[in-house]
Amino acid sequence: MDLSRWDVCLPKHALAGRSFLLGNRRAFSLALPAAAGASPSGRHAHKWFGACLYGRKFLEGQVVRLLERGCLLHAGNQIGLTVSLTDAVREHEIAGCAYTERYFVADGIQGFVSELEGEGWIEVEPEFDLRFALALNQSLEACEVETIDGGVLVSNVLPAGQYDDASESYLPDQCCGAPISLYAAVRVIGEETEVGLVPARARARQKVYRKDAQRHRFVSHAGREDAGDHAPLWKQSRSRVFVPVRLRLYGRGAVIYGFGASREEALAQVDTLAANLGDLRRQKAEAAASIVAHARFETGSRDVDLAYTHVLGRLMDALVVRGAVATDTALSRPATMILAGNQYFHDSWKRDENIALGFLLTLGLHDIARELIGDTWQLQDPVTGRLPQRIRAGEAPAYHSSDGTLWALWRLHEYWRCSGDRSLLDEKLPMVEHFFRRSLARTISGLLPSGRTAHPDYLWETWMDTPHTPRDGFPVEIQLLWLACLRVFRPVMAHHDAVLAEEMESAEASAWAALERYNVRGMPADSLDADLQARDLVTPNPFFAFGLGLHLGPEMERQMQRIGRRELAGFQGIRTLAPVDWGRVFSAEFLADRRAVRGRRMRSVGKYNYHRGIEWNWLAQFFVRAELKYGEPDAAWRRYLRGQVRAALERGGIGGISELHDLSGTRGPEFQAWSMAGMLDALHAFAGVEIDVPEGKIVVEPQLPSAWPSLSVRRWFGATPFDLHLSREGERTSLQITFPGEIPDARVEIGLLVPPGFAVDDVDVRLDGIPLVPAWGCEPIPATDRARMRVTLSAAAHIDVSLGLRARWVRRKAASA
Repeated sequence: MDLSRWDVCLPKHALAGRSFLLGNRRAFSLALPAAAGASPSGRHAHKWFGACLYGRKFLEGQVVRLLERGCLLHAGNQIGLTVSLTDAVREHEIAGCAYTERYFVADGIQGFVSELEGEGWIEVEPEFDLRFALALNQSLEACEVETIDGGVLVSNVLPAGQYDDASESYLPDQCCGAPISLYAAVRVIGEETEVGLVPARARARQKVYRKDAQRHRFVSHAGREDAGDHAPLWKQSRSRVFVPVRLRLYGRGAVIYGFGASREEALAQVDTLAANLGDLRRQKAEAAASIVAHARFETGSRDVDLAYTHVLGRLMDALVVRGAVATDTALSRPATMILAGNQYFHDSWKRDENIALGFLLTLGLHDIARELIGDTWQLQDPVTGRLPQRIRAGEAPAYHSSDGTLWALWRLHEYWRCSGDRSLLDEKLPMVEHFFRRSLARTISGLLPSGRTAHPDYLWETWMDTPHTPRDGFPVEIQLLWLACLRVFRPVMAHHDAVLAEEMESAEASAWAALERYNVRGMPADSLDADLQARDLVTPNPFFAFGLGLHLGPEMERQMQRIGRRELAGFQGIRTLAPVDWGRVFSAEFLADRRAVRGRRMRSVGKYNYHRGIEWNWLAQFFVRAELKYGEPDAAWRRYLRGQVRAALERGGIGGISELHDLSGTRGPEFQAWSMAGMLDALHAFAGVEIDVPEGKIVVEPQLPSAWPSLSVRRWFGATPFDLHLSREGERTSLQITFPGEIPDARVEIGLLVPPGFAVDDVDVRLDGIPLVPAWGCEPIPATDRARMRVTLSAAAHIDVSLGLRARWVRRKAASA
């Protein structure tokens, strides 16, 4: 496969504010800006760039100097950037001469290669930063330097301690365990090279982070009495890095980095990269091509297809990791996990992970999903039955998540449905049973409470996890998840523990009845308080129902659609509080401050409005499904996905979807796993495919936005692939389903959209090229003027269904003519 067709090429004017992310598929990643700053102290706009390995930072970056020209390679002389599925290349031009920096991270290697090419002597100064990624308050004064062939080995001893969640800082404590050592090796290779040590007194370099300084000033001067809710980690806009060596090469060469927890490990990474670079490049390309082929998705729209491929590539390259060694955590062995994002989320947040892993099931990556779900279901809390909120270096497992375990339950059942493999469910069934028993003992009117579980004062146990968004009482998203899990696990438990299954059935019936309490504006309110009284706020949380297969009724769901479009659809993501309700939670002074609020857009002011009006990107998938459920593909695309496709190509991280979007643009990490996974899932929702291997059923209800020429995807029925192609020409819709290999024993239920004002004129069906006259019907979509033509067929090597439409009404003038 020619991967160059997927290259993203940015010209000079498109580099500002952009970044790229490369990974080794094992929790090591390199994040750098598309263009570096002009001075050594101001190379990076914020403090989260560099080389990281599961919560540990090794390198800030490198300064590249052209000795004979007396200047740096930086944004001022950069003319472009090319990001492929395997590497990234900065392109510079000075006085008519071309210079390039190519960055490459090999799979399985904790290190990277920076290849440089240009005229004359090129000098590289590596900026080491050997610390916990969340502990920038720790000193680098104890770093040691050892010379090696062609470079140096740098090491630093990190003090033992614990990460304090309340202050968001690392607190050294010699009583908490043995110190940890980090090692970084660097070597220059080329036809002509030189190595020079920097004098010890000059090895500390100050770094100034412009964006962090601006952010801190805005939060501090926003007039909020609680602006101090951002911990020292967020206030810090200056740091120091360690620069012990200058590496020089003439004309062309490479600087190779290796990192590890021991001297031997760091050196081994460098040696492996140097000796096998060509083979490692080929392996990387083959792995990328394999993923693209396995999860093929093409629309004929260049931007959509390019964004999809790069978002998928960044996820699988840097955030979905196998065999991650989570040193200094509660894990006793390497694990498969999804890192929540880059920057300060470079560790395993289990709620985020279980939300994000849905895309692995959608794309048929069942082997990775199995490992991930298996590693999620461990370290269960005996008191609550919950799974940990996160697995992070320097921190004991925390169990203050009301929704994380519910998402884990949902994914465990989905894995069985999509793969047909029940063994994992059977293996984890005792833990599932324990969770349901503990949870049922806490229900009130069938509803599952949230807040005060881990601590009497801890009220924010859902994904809206700040003191400004207390989720005590009965948040609607918890009840929807609870209902969905009761519904799918009750039949499973009936064969395992009949008494427990009866209790689950009773709770489910009571919970459905209690949902009536949430209805205040024709749609569910955000939550009920401890007295079961509705908190009348419009938030995205009720829309989880569309992603969980729950049906709230056409009248309510259509009202949710209308309110979603009018109040919650944002510039790129979903507003976490409807503007119509901003006056209920914010002061008039804050809403009148044009620095913070302009029209229906709001700027993030620390945690103060983190979940109260700022747009979150991961939520868009539920709104897409709401539109598609009622046959509105154009609204789904235009209102909820078009902005994210543009973002992946034009804003923030290249191939990334950020955590947030606000009045200033991209916020939070540029590569946030659940945002990226949500976009992939939302795009695949247009294929309308649902898999149920145990039931032997494939549902295909595709919908084509008018902006897409066609839709071609590969999906998986267990281990069996099949390809779907949907096209439209005039008033005829054509669907082809092909099984290129084994044909499963399954029925295929097809539904093709009949738009408003049209009726079915003819239906042409062919199995393996042979015409067939099956029974088909036209089913109205409730509360709309749309319908779906439905037909059920047995799986075959080639299924062709063509739907011809005719206008229901002919204009009188046209008829008389």
